[in-house]
Amino acid sequence: MQSDVFNQVKIKLDSLGYKLKQEDLPLLENLNGCCDEYIKSFCSIEKIPDELLYARADMICGEFLLNKKTCGQLDIESLCFDDNVKSIQEGDVSVVFGDNASDAQKRAEALIEHLIYRLGKELLNYRCVKWN
Repeated sequence: MQSDVFNQVKIKLDSLGYKLKQEDLPLLENLNGCCDEYIKSFCSIEKIPDELLYARADMICGEFLLNKKTCGQLDIESLCFDDNVKSIQEGDVSVVFGDNASDAQKRAEALIEHLIYRLGKELLNYRCVKWN
């Protein structure tokens, strides 16, 4: 995996409370290749633009967390969901904080979905028409 992408993936996973282990590296390498091929195929390009570094790292993180969760190797309770605000009301100011234990699963799924599909919106800017 390219060092820039790997560094961003590591920073993102660290910020979410997941500490990478040595045995995670082969999966990350595989996911990096899969994400690269997806981007190249979707955009009909041969080289991925540098401007997609962060979105690409997010997609790799999302796929990584999804794989870990699906295999039962992800402790969702260990992930960091700081500032867990459930609702805000402006009139007569009211802030309600969510219950960490009860909705951790839903928040983890929403986070993973956001990380994976965030890239899709940005890819449209780089999509090229391919003539056969």
